[in-house]
Amino acid sequence: MKWAVRGARVACVLGTLYAMLAGAKPSFTAETVRERARELAHRPYQAPASTLPSAYAQLSYDQYRDIRYRPERAWWRDAGLPFQAQFFHPGFLYTSPVTLHEVEGGNVVPVRFSPDLFAYGSLVKELPPAPPDSFAGFRLTYPLNRPDHFDEVVSFLGASYFRALGRGNVYGLSARGLAIEHGAPPGRGVPLVP
Repeated sequence: MKWAVRGARVACVLGTLYAMLAGAKPSFTAETVRERARELAHRPYQAPASTLPSAYAQLSYDQYRDIRYRPERAWWRDAGLPFQAQFFHPGFLYTSPVTLHEVEGGNVVPVRFSPDLFAYGSLVKELPPAPPDSFAGFRLTYPLNRPDHFDEVVSFLGASYFRALGRGNVYGLSARGLAIEHGAPPGRGVPLVP
């Protein structure tokens, strides 16, 4: 639930920022996201249904890495904004759908998946003709270190993976958090060392 609310907040902020930079006064605001989060918080969690064809879920690590977003197809590239969005292809470990929306003039518009947004390398064998109906996440790019190059600034992939960079930084070790004996009385958890 938390990642869905965070994703909704990020989408709202991006959409509102896009609308403001484009000169529109949005009717979809941060309060819209708060109201939706309150509504969802009162319902039991329901995992999103995945309609991802098994050929995508069965991609190997190397095959998945051989699918690249085409930078020339970056979202907002031709809008004259200082940032752009790129999307992650579903497959491999990332089989849960991440539905993305854009706020245009105060209206919520879905961002539709298209295979044309991606370059499929030689390791990717024939995929089903029916493409996925959603993404696995997104990244934002910005000319952080050089004016002629859009660096990845922040990425959200799947339900629990995100990373961000500052000017002059590079990505280091990539890991997910793990809590051991969190909230359990001392001695009640599983020991890490015998």
